[in-house]
Amino acid sequence: MPKIVVLLFSVVQLLGSLPAQADQTQGMQRLRVIEQELQRLDTDRKFLQEQLDIANNPDVVIMRPEYDVFVPISRESFEKSVLALQVLGTLTPERAVQLAAQRAAFKRAYQKALSQKLEQISIQRVNLVNEAERIHRQMDQAATTPPPPQTQSPSPSPSPVPTQTQVFDNPTVDGMPLDNCLKMATGCGKPVADEFCKRQGFTHATPDFALNRERKNVATKTLGGETCPPSFGCDYFIRIQCAK
Repeated sequence: MPKIVVLLFSVVQLLGSLPAQADQTQGMQRLRVIEQELQRLDTDRKFLQEQLDIANNPDVVIMRPEYDVFVPISRESFEKSVLALQVLGTLTPERAVQLAAQRAAFKRAYQKALSQKLEQISIQRVNLVNEAERIHRQMDQAATTPPPPQTQSPSPSPSPVPTQTQVFDNPTVDGMPLDNCLKMATGCGKPVADEFCKRQGFTHATPDFALNRERKNVATKTLGGETCPPSFGCDYFIRIQCAK
């Protein structure tokens, strides 16, 4: 196979594989993003679980300051703070009862918020893991699926090289120039050259025969024995190459 054909075939194969390579690249990029998202979610989940464990501890009290943030403190610290406020006279007995009631409500709200966030993280992780598995399956399938066969145009068969040739200049019939036609205005050109070559012991004539078309006042004769008078100005062969 010629080098240029091999090169063109390689280029066609490469172009055919570009879409698959692009899909593989996009898949790898998305997998890296998913990996980073999973790492972030795992970090958040670990932190939130630690906070939930603290909130579930019966010795921990959850307070909610004025800036609306839950703050876990130990029960002992909470009770000491309440006692100090009562001693200082800034906390009335009624307010102390309210704080005791709020303490339980704050703790339940804090635990609920942490649990809901942990559930959201779990759902996000499941979705990301499923997406990663789907991308892996698609990439594996693309890697194992052979590319569609490339259609190649059949190479033209080389013309057979004649084993023997002979050139006949100014061929004649009975001493007269060979007319261009087998019969008058019938079977002209290549059929005459082929028949002439067969009569000379060859199998056919090559296509590069030559004719005199200058319409000179020359009488010609066909292979069938007919004569074309000079006044007709018939074409005649001046060169025939025979082969076998």
